[in-house]
Amino acid sequence: MTPGVSLSAVVPPAASRCGIYVLHFHEGSVYVGQTRNLLGRFSSHVRHWGETGLDIVELDFAPAPPDQLDDLEVRTLQWFETRGHRLLNVALVGLPAGDNSLDLVVDRVAQERWLVGGEGEVDLTERVDLAASRPQDEARFLSLSARDDYPVIRLALFSYVVQVLPLPQDTERRFWVMTALPSTKRSASQRRLVTVSVNNVETLVLVEIREEDGTWSIGGFLNTAPGDALVEGHMRRRQRYRTVTAVDAVYFVGLEGLFSLLQDPQVVAAARRLAVGLMRKGTGMLGRFHDQSLADDVFLVSTDL
Repeated sequence: MTPGVSLSAVVPPAASRCGIYVLHFHEGSVYVGQTRNLLGRFSSHVRHWGETGLDIVELDFAPAPPDQLDDLEVRTLQWFETRGHRLLNVALVGLPAGDNSLDLVVDRVAQERWLVGGEGEVDLTERVDLAASRPQDEARFLSLSARDDYPVIRLALFSYVVQVLPLPQDTERRFWVMTALPSTKRSASQRRLVTVSVNNVETLVLVEIREEDGTWSIGGFLNTAPGDALVEGHMRRRQRYRTVTAVDAVYFVGLEGLFSLLQDPQVVAAARRLAVGLMRKGTGMLGRFHDQSLADDVFLVSTDL
């Protein structure tokens, strides 16, 4: 790749744009990917990686039929990995190939950067404007928002949404939902305040528990991709859902416990990996349960900061 020379000037007009590509960066790292539109995908890479100071110096490309892309991408990744190359896109290795529905909303390069700790393109302006224009009149939201501790709950939810979910303003409802005061597992001694679900799996649950003296306290759990990292001061338990093999549920006591988890880079990275992995499985079936009033009010937190 010669600086200043467009890729469209290098690729013959009649050549296929669908296939497997390999990017070589100036410091020796490599990125392997698949695409049905090489020129558009390459432009995305130049923009995203350029922001991190990485320059693409060489591009390999092999045309391939669309139905062979997943298999060829994995085999190409394995080829470079077994030969000791430093791969930039190890974050997506092992995650579901999905039905490409997430790729249409969140570019795969942006997914990679999100998983390795990069910042997302979170411009909430349009989403906040939409939230401000709608009445917040759903009954369960009104009941939740009447609580004295609701402002802190609202801030905690906003922190989770913008730190864990990629492009939350674009993936909302289709890939993740938020429900106020769900009836799930409600009993005389326990009730859920808020549940956030990605695909069809709960990823954050706020619970209110009745203590022996009759008072109520808040706790809950944050689901993350399974791993071996210890989370100091928090109980962790491996659990399974029908649509995912296993997750690590990290439990917290009090909203301050949740804030401490969201300040732990390892926890956030594991939570992001679970969220993206679930989104790559496709859209969920819980969209009809999405509490629009609560989500609107959570996004409006950005106007207070």
